[in-house]
Amino acid sequence: MDYLRHLAEHLPFSVTDQTSLTPVTGAVAAFTAFLALYSIKNAASSSQKRSPLPPGPPTKWFWQNPFPKRDVARNFAALADQYGGVYTLSAGNNKFVVVASYEAALEIMEKAGGSTTDRPRSVVGGELMARSGRLIFEGAGDHFRTVRKAVHTALQPKAAKSYQPIQIDHARRVILNIMDNPDKFADHLQSYASSVTIQIMYGKCTPTSATSPEVQRILQNGRNGSNSLIPGRFIIEALPVLKPLHRLGGMKRICDALENTPGIWWLGRAEGTAASSFLRNMIETQDEHRLPDYELAEVTSILFGAGSDTTTVGLNFAILAAAEFPEELKKVHEELNKVVGRERAPSFNDMGSLPLLQAFIEEVLRWRPIVPIGIAHSANKDVHYNGYVIPEGTTILGSHWAISRDSTAYPNPDSFLPSRWLESPTTSPPSSPKLRTDLRFFTYGFGRRVCPGQHVANRSLFLNLALIFWAFDVVRPSKDTVYDIDGWKDTLVMRPPPFKVRFVQRVPKDIVRRALGDMGGEN
Repeated sequence: MDYLRHLAEHLPFSVTDQTSLTPVTGAVAAFTAFLALYSIKNAASSSQKRSPLPPGPPTKWFWQNPFPKRDVARNFAALADQYGGVYTLSAGNNKFVVVASYEAALEIMEKAGGSTTDRPRSVVGGELMARSGRLIFEGAGDHFRTVRKAVHTALQPKAAKSYQPIQIDHARRVILNIMDNPDKFADHLQSYASSVTIQIMYGKCTPTSATSPEVQRILQNGRNGSNSLIPGRFIIEALPVLKPLHRLGGMKRICDALENTPGIWWLGRAEGTAASSFLRNMIETQDEHRLPDYELAEVTSILFGAGSDTTTVGLNFAILAAAEFPEELKKVHEELNKVVGRERAPSFNDMGSLPLLQAFIEEVLRWRPIVPIGIAHSANKDVHYNGYVIPEGTTILGSHWAISRDSTAYPNPDSFLPSRWLESPTTSPPSSPKLRTDLRFFTYGFGRRVCPGQHVANRSLFLNLALIFWAFDVVRPSKDTVYDIDGWKDTLVMRPPPFKVRFVQRVPKDIVRRALGDMGGEN
């Protein structure tokens, strides 16, 4: 048993996050060692039969984790410096190709997107924590296309515009709440994101919706579930034979919580109400897409969790950037003064007239990408790139952090430079800056797997930041305040450490209240 414990201690995977080694898990760990030599031999012979994979670190033993043990996103970028913008991580027969440059992302994840649409099997996230209908884990095929089409119909740009009155109503509350209680700004932003997403998804919202136990439960379960998307987190992804052991320790608690919160409760809320919502639209068109109730509930639930969480994170990083880089915020203030003035509040109608604000937002999303590691794709056919072949079935990771640090596409990548998103003065006079159309970032994913809620999310970011920067200057609490801008944790969704700012009124409160009251729905 001591030998088995020693072996398990050197497995960088974990069956669960909190489970110590048992005789059963130890025996399985020993069995993996038995498979190792065969695995390596088979991997070597396979590599001789086909065109080469992209280069990468030496192949590890079958049971070893080929991914960095910690700080995965930053280490992906460091490996790109050593092996290039596309490289391979190997453990036995398991091959993982990491896309870590802008040019490779365009070629492999976008132009060849039809060949990289699939998902690798997810034992934890796709089988243990959810039924097979969850969109994020769904493999390419007819069912995926059916779900995707149904979701896109309700979240396409035209539909996203119909949600503007909801976003305006809750964005007003953010400004009023900041004026009344600025120290709780992070709570106000979370409340906005949760309330808007609840109302769009389910058609109902109350002042306490964002803090209700059910909402908090769904959010926390979503965060637990997202851990299954972190590469190398669980050994059972490499060894599905361990699946029967998932009921041990911490994994059992996570799975039980997720299984008992499928979102059916929300389905009952949406039915029988006249309120317009994503879920009501899905119910009314159920005969067309033929998705069962439990899938409607699960799809809506995951969109709710993803939408509220990522919007909150994006807004918080924008506030942090505003306080950390006051010279960039000053440029946005000058633009708002010129385009909007003080007598009215900015609105969705100003989206095409505030390029400096738009560039600021684009740079926030590049500077601190919301999903730094990326979510795994799988090649559904061979992909050819620069003389290499990514074989069908290979897991592909588009590393957002590594791509964001590609100095070829983004010079001085660690600097916060919104100007990189604007046309140069030779093509656009400084008096009328325009956003570049030849540069992009992959905030919401790649190809046919891009987040369907991106249009709603972008509108939320724009409206809230336009209103906040119009009404307030955002500054450090004191000159001695130092922000830990690199202190984000190694999780699927990047979150800044808690921080404080001071909101200095730019527009008098009485004018702000009147201007907010004058805002229309703009439909």
